[in-house]
Amino acid sequence: MKNRNTTPTVSELTWQIKDLLEGEFSGISVTGEVSQPTTSASGHMYFTLKDESAAISCVIWRSTVQRLKAIPAHGQQINVSGDVQLYPPSGRYQIVVKSVEQAGEGALQLA
Repeated sequence: MKNRNTTPTVSELTWQIKDLLEGEFSGISVTGEVSQPTTSASGHMYFTLKDESAAISCVIWRSTVQRLKAIPAHGQQINVSGDVQLYPPSGRYQIVVKSVEQAGEGALQLA
């Protein structure tokens, strides 16, 4: 951390948070329900992963989408693995998804 006697700029604080967040939450796995999935014209997929009390934005880059066995659908319970990433211009964070597995009942039905 920088000297606490100086007040950081928004950019400095955001980059410090980005370094901490991305260092601590790399290679994570999380389970939740898919909400509002959309695919952009460039082929990237965006959705919200949520549970009963929280939500987080997710992105799957086109190259990863092309390798998925099944595309996440609205209402589906899934396990995602990836990295948390902070986008400094907006100060928002998201999970950059690297893999997806079905969770819950659906996973049992596939077994």
